[in-house]
Amino acid sequence: MASPAPGGGGSPPASRKSGLKRTSYSRDHFSSRAEDRLPEGIDGDGCWITVKVLEATGLLASDVKSGTSDPVCFVAAVAPYAVPLAGDAEVDRRAEGVVVSRTATVPRTCSPVWRKARDGTLSLPLPWVGKEEDLRYSEIHLVLRDDDDGNYGELGQASLTLEEAVLFDGRVGKAGDCILGRAMWKELRPRPPLHRTEGRVRFSVTLHIGNEAAAAIFPGAARDGGVGRRLAGLATRSVSRSRERSRGRFSTASPERSVSP
Repeated sequence: MASPAPGGGGSPPASRKSGLKRTSYSRDHFSSRAEDRLPEGIDGDGCWITVKVLEATGLLASDVKSGTSDPVCFVAAVAPYAVPLAGDAEVDRRAEGVVVSRTATVPRTCSPVWRKARDGTLSLPLPWVGKEEDLRYSEIHLVLRDDDDGNYGELGQASLTLEEAVLFDGRVGKAGDCILGRAMWKELRPRPPLHRTEGRVRFSVTLHIGNEAAAAIFPGAARDGGVGRRLAGLATRSVSRSRERSRGRFSTASPERSVSP
């Protein structure tokens, strides 16, 4: 399957089948950053996320005869100001404030496992991030679809904010330039034309902050070597917000729009 690199703007691809490319993230992001191993399309001085799609279970069977599907997971990073992914929108269309990539297809199963890192690990740039609120309210959408030779059928979607994915329960990496989110399960919700769906998906998200992005988000931190401390403080504030929310004091919804279902 020939596929151009994912991006955040421009015209829609000529066909669904050739629209997106799997972007693998090969380096060990638990250690210091290796600039020469950065994935294609990633600026080491900017801000980006690594999404590891690990597995899904209990998906709907699109092939009635075999009782299975051929699942693929599309992952979209969405800026807080961007229009949320509409239920009838094509996931592979490019739009301002939206970056999309996809995993490999796992054939003939309703419980796919992306065993190899290159098949399920995606890197998506977040060029819109310039302040803490952009980190909190950017969204991640995981859309499971049945891949019938490039013709896609909906299997369900999981959505959450970057704050939920990383900041509530993450930890700062050894190099102090990333926050490692824990692996989590999310139940799938229907995407039109589905009226019901089944199953859930397991994944993890890592947030990476390069020097230029850190200077914009945390002024002065790059000069005094305090990026790691600022990231730890950001995570701590998010945990406090979570506890306050559990007491009913405020919502996690973005002030500009609610998290899409």
